[in-house]
Amino acid sequence: MENLHLDPTQNTPLIHCDIKTNTIAIEGESRPENVRAFYTNLFEWIDNYEKLIYYAVSLSTNEKKIELNFKLEYFNSSSLKIFMEVIDKLQKIEKGSDKIKLNINWYFAEDDEDILDSGKEFEKMTGVKMQFISF
Repeated sequence: MENLHLDPTQNTPLIHCDIKTNTIAIEGESRPENVRAFYTNLFEWIDNYEKLIYYAVSLSTNEKKIELNFKLEYFNSSSLKIFMEVIDKLQKIEKGSDKIKLNINWYFAEDDEDILDSGKEFEKMTGVKMQFISF
């Protein structure tokens, strides 16, 4: 299995998924014309990653931490629905093994209260605890 890397465009975020560090990063602006089509590669990667991480924890006594990092400047409501699906998929993976933990980080520019507020609202909507980190 390989890492996934999609370069950002004017309307789409950078997406980087790393199997060695167990990190998934979504950064930039997310307002693709066809949200579902754009995020298809990410969903396919997570489906394959699920098999890999279960195999990895079956061979080890160590816990694996999955890091999901959102560092967004702007996102539309269609992207928000996709982000909820990403979290649902990762929560399913976490619930599949007591050796897998999901950590979600929501990055925001220190002076961008709108993104911070959006992250806090998103946390309430999903019921998932997030770490809010200013930069």
